[in-house]
Amino acid sequence: MTFPGRALDLLQAKGRAAADPGAASWPDRLAQDLDQGAPRLLALSARPAFAPGTDPIVLFRRAGALRRLGRYAEGLAAIDRALDRLPPAETAAHADLVRERSLLCAARDLHQSLPSRTFGGTPT
Repeated sequence: MTFPGRALDLLQAKGRAAADPGAASWPDRLAQDLDQGAPRLLALSARPAFAPGTDPIVLFRRAGALRRLGRYAEGLAAIDRALDRLPPAETAAHADLVRERSLLCAARDLHQSLPSRTFGGTPT
């Protein structure tokens, strides 16, 4: 069974573990379901420890949270920055980012083509 983003988590954890063994598990904590879901993840990922705007993993997670909130333009901007910052040799991680970008585009297009309504507080 494959989990979207798992390759990214492992890749990033490996790189950070080399510099700080205690930091190896932070991507897993960031990727887990949080109370208050997407808004909580956005707040957490904006903290200085996560280097907002530079870490491709954090940007990937932010893009997913923004998608869940219906903030598609911001999500696309975040995932595009993540793609720009990902090392070229990381093909498995690149595939996860491309999948998230496709999800963002599909959700945005669906949202634009359907009449305005909400389900569970999330624009659809």
